[in-house]
Amino acid sequence: METRGLRYFTTTARYEHMGLAAAELGIDESTLSRSIARLEKRYGALFDRVGRRVRLNACGRVLLAHAERALAELEYATREISELRGSAPQPVRLGFVPSLGMHFVPELVTAFKRNNAGAHFRFVQAPRERLHVALLAGDLDACIACHKFADAALAWEPLWDEELLAFLPPAHPLARRRLVDLRELAGEPMLSFKAGERLRDEVDELAQHAGFSPNVVYEAGDIPTLLGLVSLGLGIALLPESVQANRGRAAAVRVRDSRKRTVGLSWVRDQFDAANATAFRSFVVERRAYRPWQARSA
Repeated sequence: METRGLRYFTTTARYEHMGLAAAELGIDESTLSRSIARLEKRYGALFDRVGRRVRLNACGRVLLAHAERALAELEYATREISELRGSAPQPVRLGFVPSLGMHFVPELVTAFKRNNAGAHFRFVQAPRERLHVALLAGDLDACIACHKFADAALAWEPLWDEELLAFLPPAHPLARRRLVDLRELAGEPMLSFKAGERLRDEVDELAQHAGFSPNVVYEAGDIPTLLGLVSLGLGIALLPESVQANRGRAAAVRVRDSRKRTVGLSWVRDQFDAANATAFRSFVVERRAYRPWQARSA
């Protein structure tokens, strides 16, 4: 079976939407539909159709698990053969969640390259769920994300624990406090991520535990926008402490009984890795105590 058809299938399974999958693959929907139809001629129905959306059925989930492993193994074979033939060093394919992209990942990569001048990288910044899929598909050598993936195929090395902090406008009455109770922020205009994103879910759960629903007045797709709006006095935000080095004029205040999360490094167990990828993972683990944002925010 050609790998292209498997890639079309796994991308469609990821989005569960023919239009979105076709757009990512750079093909038209009719081409994608024909490819899926050829697979279904062989295996039977793999999706349930609901309008333009599709839902993996039980047979589709079985094929997806095996297709992801097969594609990953072929990718590893390609990289191993390239290494054996002495071609140009393979890039380190690193994924990370958006909160680490402003400061931590750039400094980490820069520090690694000082002693590994030939190393180069390909980056994927994405939500945790998409990084999980990319790891299993063999598209990443490692990713740095919050919380351990519940998947026996993936190795995990915890790096640090961090809390959600309250980021407040500089003139806010609580901005000079070292610690606030979350209930003191009830009713405040809150700036947050879109509903359904993991950080938004954590904020909503934390507020509900404190006995109120957050008054979200603006939803953004990235942390720099949220911090910029906070600095302008347009609301408050609950964000991971690792972003505080980029807070601008906003004040960062600890929250009593805040939600904690563990950030760690994940990779696929027992896979072939290019030399630079292996060296980079070891480097990250060795520097697990390094917190660049703490030095800059002191």
